[in-house]
Amino acid sequence: MIDLEAICDRHGIHLDHLSARMQHMGGVCLRHKGDSLILYDHDRKDKDFVIAHELGHILLGHLEKRGTTRVYDSDQWQEIEANLFAIVMLATSEVLTA
Repeated sequence: MIDLEAICDRHGIHLDHLSARMQHMGGVCLRHKGDSLILYDHDRKDKDFVIAHELGHILLGHLEKRGTTRVYDSDQWQEIEANLFAIVMLATSEVLTA
């Protein structure tokens, strides 16, 4: 199994849990003053996919500049790219460790 926390750490991306009132989102990523952050619902069964998906948004350059904060601006193609990024990352890990 892939160590997503180690990958995020290697890229300087901080992981944290979503607050209870935001858990309906599953996950979100942002960059503030140069620091990248992924917030996710730690109770979800698919949390590895959520983290990998949000990591894809960051590493694929999907965050748009808004002042000192970069936030993801929903775009269907970017969602597809982030999904494919997560699928390949997780599937490749499963194949290599099987």
